[in-house]
Amino acid sequence: MSKYVDCEDITSEIENTIEFMANVQAAMAWSTPSDEEEDGAIIVADFGGEIAVNGDWEGLPGVKLPEPYKMDGYRLSNRGGRVPTTEEEISMDFVIEAVARELKVNKDRVRRAARQAGYEGDYVYTSVGGETEVWVPEDVDDY
Repeated sequence: MSKYVDCEDITSEIENTIEFMANVQAAMAWSTPSDEEEDGAIIVADFGGEIAVNGDWEGLPGVKLPEPYKMDGYRLSNRGGRVPTTEEEISMDFVIEAVARELKVNKDRVRRAARQAGYEGDYVYTSVGGETEVWVPEDVDDY
């Protein structure tokens, strides 16, 4: 027999999932090198403990991220720093699917709990903050 999950538990998991997804998205976006960073830079972004390097999130199965501070020939540049806030768009369909899978409940039940909690649209927007570090080969000047 499965454990009963009440609406409050579902709502809490919805909120946690939205925050988690926003942090992952932000880390991936903020760690993706721009065109001007084609100097071999390695960008590390940490949002809410979710870490990505050059656009790859560490939580994906099989992803082994480089640790720039352990790599010979790299140094921390003066680029990067604190990202006080960034707004992320999160698909409620993805949230509902993830919560239903995690709690082992029907998606319609999660969808009803989301509506009761005020999540009406297809997307929810939330702000997260984090930090970035830019590691460059020792022979590259900062700009």
